[in-house]
Amino acid sequence: MEVDEIVDVEPLSLTDAWKMFKEKVGHPISNPLIEPIAWCVLEECHGLPLLIDKVARTFREKDKNVSRWEDGLRCLQRWDSIKIEGIDEVLERLEICYEDLKDGEQKVCFLYGALYPEESEIYVNYLFECWRAEGFINHANNFKQARNRGHTVLNKLIK
Repeated sequence: MEVDEIVDVEPLSLTDAWKMFKEKVGHPISNPLIEPIAWCVLEECHGLPLLIDKVARTFREKDKNVSRWEDGLRCLQRWDSIKIEGIDEVLERLEICYEDLKDGEQKVCFLYGALYPEESEIYVNYLFECWRAEGFINHANNFKQARNRGHTVLNKLIK
């Protein structure tokens, strides 16, 4: 893969990280029982923007359920005993996002997307054709149904 310029991305400041996390999570963070847990979750992201984005989107789905937030935090913290630098840390922590996906259909489509090299162009309709050919799209008898279902699954993966 060719690149024009390599850019080092520094971790966000605590202020910027909190601002990004709050923006991505939305209204659940306004719950006074959730906010302290949210700060602990944010600490687990180590200021890494990609990780903050993915973890915040995962925790947004937990809504204002304190038990689900505490469980999610516990899952993130279990990785503290493993000290890995760089991208491996991000990948390890993204596992929580994978495990939080609702069903097998979303999980296999998520993993299929991981096969694409970084910065590659992904043609959505071709992606849906591949998902259908691999048997990842459920309840689709023809390409139109598979495309419609594919859009639903893809939307859940990127929101």
